[in-house]
Amino acid sequence: MERSGTVKRYRSAAGGSIYAVVAAATLGISACNFEVINPGPIQDGFLDSTSAHPALVNGMRRNLADALDQIAYWGGALTFEINPAGSTGSFGIPTQIQAGEVDDENANGDWARAQQARWTAEDGIRRFQRVLPKADFDKSILVAQAYLFAGYANRLMGENFCEAVFDGGPREPHINYFTRAEQQFREAIRIATNAGGSTGTTVANAATAGLASVLANLATWNNNNASTWAQAAAEAAKIPNSFRYQIPYSSQDQSQYNYIMWANGNQPYRAHTQWATWYETYFQNTGDPRVPWRMTTQRGDAAVQKFGAECTPNGCSVNQRVPWFPQDKYKTPDAPITLSSGWEMRLIQAEEALVRGDLTAALNFMNQRRQDLGLPLITAANLTEGWTALKAERAYELWLEARRVGDLRRWRAANTPGAIFDGVYLLQGGVLTRTEDTSKRSLCWPISRTEKRTNPNLGGS
Repeated sequence: MERSGTVKRYRSAAGGSIYAVVAAATLGISACNFEVINPGPIQDGFLDSTSAHPALVNGMRRNLADALDQIAYWGGALTFEINPAGSTGSFGIPTQIQAGEVDDENANGDWARAQQARWTAEDGIRRFQRVLPKADFDKSILVAQAYLFAGYANRLMGENFCEAVFDGGPREPHINYFTRAEQQFREAIRIATNAGGSTGTTVANAATAGLASVLANLATWNNNNASTWAQAAAEAAKIPNSFRYQIPYSSQDQSQYNYIMWANGNQPYRAHTQWATWYETYFQNTGDPRVPWRMTTQRGDAAVQKFGAECTPNGCSVNQRVPWFPQDKYKTPDAPITLSSGWEMRLIQAEEALVRGDLTAALNFMNQRRQDLGLPLITAANLTEGWTALKAERAYELWLEARRVGDLRRWRAANTPGAIFDGVYLLQGGVLTRTEDTSKRSLCWPISRTEKRTNPNLGGS
């Protein structure tokens, strides 16, 4: 019996990958020897080979995808982009997340995945710097992509985590993720431009869009700094409306599915719903294709504590499950999630105009998208109404893309004008009462309990 050798991949705690070769001996046709010889992990130096570099970059992208969809899912529950519809186990929403809270134990998995996405990209860059001649490094599309994924991983953490920690170091302000991402996106632009070609253009545009978004975050957290906002708007202006850069998923293995879709794919999970969210009535009233969902006669897959039972705005009955109205943005397990788009760029330009007090320009940028979709155009009598519209447009455009937590948090910190219209009905005295109150929600993930216990610079707390 003959058996060919195989290569198996294992994920290390530090975020890297260990590779081991497992070989089986070959004997004659009349006998089998099932002895396994494991020579152990492949030496790290083997990954310095240029033939291994495409696989390293693919791994960076895969790790970013793993971190993104889980944070988008739980972040969607925290920001009322979705409502829980049942299970709290596999592909479900934990009870604390359902209640709008994230503690350091809840944060363990998301922290680890996001840090792994950041570390693998940044470590790959260090490896490329070490083994490639500078002339090759400065025009390598793989290097440009590594910087791009590092930038997006740091943006993900900056928008969703309360504090920063880098590679076992001390606590740092969360905005340090953004400053790190800024430099990484700038390097991605430079190197992708040198690389040229269609892929170089795509990477440069994606990095430019990512740069605009982190500059917008830095501007807001720096008391709406006008100069930084102007830089953000200038970068955003370079990206056409039609541009969209997405992270892919795969239908080949459940571990690579789009998490939001599969948790609601009815195979068997019905773990979240659009019922009783702002998006339920908004989509019914407008048909806005950015926030689609489907009405069904089915119920969620388990009872939901925060709703008590089967509920309508007029009350709740006992021992029933909530209506299941599934999101329809992600239709298949391999549905990609958008990281940046031209339409997001128009909203960055609109927000910068509002900061400057130019309501007319802000409305023009917002209405470009609504006109494109055939939706009624926005009008506003004053800047406060303009800010309300901007906050709603970002909610629709970036729905279920892991962006809403960061938006609500930065606007609250900057005390920006305008109302938030993304609340849900909560059970109060047996009656569902609508709330948009963000003060009762966690708007960032804390440093994980595991990080606190294993990082000597954090003192275990």
